[in-house]
Amino acid sequence: MCEGGQGNPGTWLCIYMENVDGLYEEYKKSGAIVAQPPTDYPWNMREMLVKDLDGHCLRMGHRIPETDETA
Repeated sequence: MCEGGQGNPGTWLCIYMENVDGLYEEYKKSGAIVAQPPTDYPWNMREMLVKDLDGHCLRMGHRIPETDETA
């Protein structure tokens, strides 16, 4: 994303995966900068935010089933 002054710190990147909760546990153990733990959102995604050492924000998550709120 940036190396040796290239690019702009603060870039956002979204990464889709199968199990954000498993990755969250791994990242917690390794001391990664988790800005927000896995959270369910109304756009049917479970996402967490991780920051790298250059200030970039990585949004990682997986789809969650839609809920029928009319039932």
